[in-house]
Amino acid sequence: MNSTIEQIVFDKYYSKLDDDYFTTIRTSKKDVVGKYVKIIHPRGEFSVECIKIEEITLINVDNDLLMKDTDTQSIYDALEELKLYYSKLTLLDKVYVYYFDKKLDENKSKKHWFKKWLRDQTLLPATNPQPSKLATKK
Repeated sequence: MNSTIEQIVFDKYYSKLDDDYFTTIRTSKKDVVGKYVKIIHPRGEFSVECIKIEEITLINVDNDLLMKDTDTQSIYDALEELKLYYSKLTLLDKVYVYYFDKKLDENKSKKHWFKKWLRDQTLLPATNPQPSKLATKK
């Protein structure tokens, strides 16, 4: 069994890396959906779960996603940023948009997260429920 964690390296720091959910646009696909990936960038590293990979033609990538992903303010600048890494990239090329979830790190199990979510939805009682005021009135 191969226990090596895949890595995705960012040569530059992008503000999206501070978000709980973020994307990256790549020209190659790794088999990482449902797995943890180590994100390495100039300011450090952390692990995230890859929740989805979307195969799409670059011209069809949502403009807002494209600009957020590249820390740019225009489509032109976003495309220029991508060309720094993929010099022959054209609008008709296939790209892969990786979607990451930072909130579920390796130290928290999905079961714990799911129970917390259920509790937040008031479907499960809290771990140490407080007696209701009605129950304590005499």
